[in-house]
Amino acid sequence: MAGSETTSTPRVEPVPPMERVWIWLRVAYRVPFLFLWSLTSFILCAIAIDHRLRTRVAMLYGRVLLFGLGFRIHLNKKVTERGVIILPTHTSYADIPVIQACFYGHFVATVDIKNWPLFGWGNTVLGTVYVDRGKRGMVAHLLEKGVPMLRRGSNLFIFGEGKASPNPVLPLKRGAFALSEASGAPIVPVVTRFAEAENVAWAFHGPNARFREHIVRFLGTVKNRRIDVTVLPAVTADMFPDQDTFRAAVRAAMQRVHDDPSLHEQDLEALDLYGLDAADGLAGSARLRPARSALG
Repeated sequence: MAGSETTSTPRVEPVPPMERVWIWLRVAYRVPFLFLWSLTSFILCAIAIDHRLRTRVAMLYGRVLLFGLGFRIHLNKKVTERGVIILPTHTSYADIPVIQACFYGHFVATVDIKNWPLFGWGNTVLGTVYVDRGKRGMVAHLLEKGVPMLRRGSNLFIFGEGKASPNPVLPLKRGAFALSEASGAPIVPVVTRFAEAENVAWAFHGPNARFREHIVRFLGTVKNRRIDVTVLPAVTADMFPDQDTFRAAVRAAMQRVHDDPSLHEQDLEALDLYGLDAADGLAGSARLRPARSALG
């Protein structure tokens, strides 16, 4: 889910003295841009009456924000169908505007984000769905809010790992999969892969990093800011014998795409990413039905 805690910190390369000067100059113009454009977008969303217009403003917000911060997104395929669960990997809070820029929909986030200065209000007017992770019955709460939205044709964005991680795909939480099973909505896994994956310290803020140093590096660096956004084939719960198999297959597919950048340029529909060609091994005598396509 958006804005969750993080794990270990990747390697940080030393910065030459002259590069530090340029970093601070970039920070000097990117900080005002970040807050002014965010405030403008949030106000536009707040006064937008039409739900579709609000969603378009959210997408525009993500695209302009990333452009101003120097990101270049390479999306392998669009998602044109509505009423699907977008399940991205989570490397950085930069993933949030990346997903907003690429897809129509609403984030599912922890309720504590609602209290963040400015961005808490912004998340609310952008249509974020809040759930309380520390509360018993969180999955039931997610189903209560999410199922009607999906059936009305809204897309939901859920960071299935539950927290950010610089490299591996962490075990996926069951919330998104329970939501898929209850609503019949397909899950569309998405892998975001930062360039220079061996050194993403400028994008990833772990528990051992100093926030001030991290945010200066994040806003001031001009490293290769290409982000490959790879959309995997859609999958539904009825393709698998049980939810644990569903989660394991999706995680394995996401890890495979994360580890092999060349797959970004390939036709993933032609690959057996989820191991469905071995249907007998997955489900015994059960027959697996093909997924409904959620890709354009």
